[in-house]
Parts: sequence; C-alpha cells; structure tokens
Amino acid sequence: MNIPTFRPCLWDSCQSVAVSTVWDQSRGLASTCTERSTMSNKLQRPDRTSQLDYMLRQLEDALNLPNTIVRKAPRVRPRVGGTAYLLLDCSSSMAGLKLAKAKEGATDFSKDAIQAGFSVGLVSFDSSARIIEEPSSGVDRLVSALEALVSTGSTNMSNAIAAATEELKGRGELRRVIVVVTDGMPNSPSKAIAEADRAKAEGIEIITIGTEDADRDFLVRLASGEDVAIQVRDEEIGQGIVSAARLLSN
Repeated sequence: MNIPTFRPCLWDSCQSVAVSTVWDQSRGLASTCTERSTMSNKLQRPDRTSQLDYMLRQLEDALNLPNTIVRKAPRVRPRVGGTAYLLLDCSSSMAGLKLAKAKEGATDFSKDAIQAGFSVGLVSFDSSARIIEEPSSGVDRLVSALEALVSTGSTNMSNAIAAATEELKGRGELRRVIVVVTDGMPNSPSKAIAEADRAKAEGIEIITIGTEDADRDFLVRLASGEDVAIQVRDEEIGQGIVSAARLLSN
C-alpha cells in the first residue's frame, strides 16, 4: 500500500517534494523521494504563524489526495522572559507546616519561572522586609536562602512590596511581576494597598497567594485582577505558589 507523505521545504529555496512510502512486510518500511512540479501556488511567508504549520496547511489544501497524511508539528510555548520577585510572609503565624510548604512551593516556582525565561528574586517579610536574593536565573542560591528562613514577628507587607517595586521599576524586561505569599492581614492593609497601586502604576503585575486565613477581598484588591488572586487551604500553600509560575507563561 502506497502512503504518500510530504516534506516541507526551506523558505530560501522553496520546492515541493513528494515522498512515496511503501510498506514491504519482508524488509520493513522503505522510502523514495521524487520532486513534484505540479504545485503552481508559491508559498508566501506567514506573518505570525510558524513556517512549518503554515506550509503543512498549504499542503493539505493543495493536495486533494486520498490517504494523505500530514503530521502537525507540536506547538511550543515561547519563553516569555522578565523578572519575578517572590515576597514570602515569614511572620510568626506562618510557623510550622505553612512555612515548610511555602518553601517547597517557592523552590518549584523558581524552577518553573526560570524555565519560562524569568529571573527570580526573593524578599522575606515579618516585622521588617529584606531582599534575600537579587533576581537571577540560578536556583541553587535561592534554595539555600529559602532553607534558612524562619518565622518571627509581625507582617510588614507594605515595605516588602515597596522594596520589590524599587528593584523592578528600572528594569526593561517585557514583564515584571511581584508574587505575594501570605497567611493573613498585614500590619497596615491601607499601606500595603497603596504600595501595590504604586507598583501597578509602574506597569508591574501583582499575583497574590493567600491561605484560608487571609482576607479574600484584600487579596483581590492587592492583585492585578481577581483571576490572579489565589486562595488555598493552609496545607496547599505550596501548590498555590507553584500555580503562580503557570500564570507567568500566560
């Protein structure tokens, strides 16, 4: 049985080639190639469609043959690129399971974000806020910094957002993102919201991850939109942080 398949050509020397594939039970699968000169429509360079997908669609339209097999190339999500700061609540209420799960989630978030083309930085906040790691595309130092974090004090979220904003506003990447992870209300919700508004005015996106103790309305007000304000159970805080990495690729 003959199964015609078609191999797309390069744009610089565009020429249609047919590959006639014959199944031989005694010797296996063998292929021979012959040039086709019957296609008169010259392929044009697509604007925003990949060359391979475009040519395959043209072959499907032009070759009205039975049993034609044209294999689609898988679509690969482009590397978006940018900088993300992870702001991790280390107040005393995060002690135990919540902080342990948050550290695990932050590690996986960093790996996924770096794979998506982002550099990742870390800010911790309790009674004060500290930049623990400057943005980078290496995960080892960040993981070491996460392991050293302990829970103590109150929740100075506004200073953490302000510190990340100052670091991000001078950067020229396509995307600049702050991811806030918390289990409750900050020392001053109004100051935190004011700092978040200042960040968003600079074009910085904000994603919020909160546990069940956090106020949902506050998470939404802080974030860039309701769809990027995530609330999870205490034991799922790590999963919630990892989900933020998927939002970076959208």
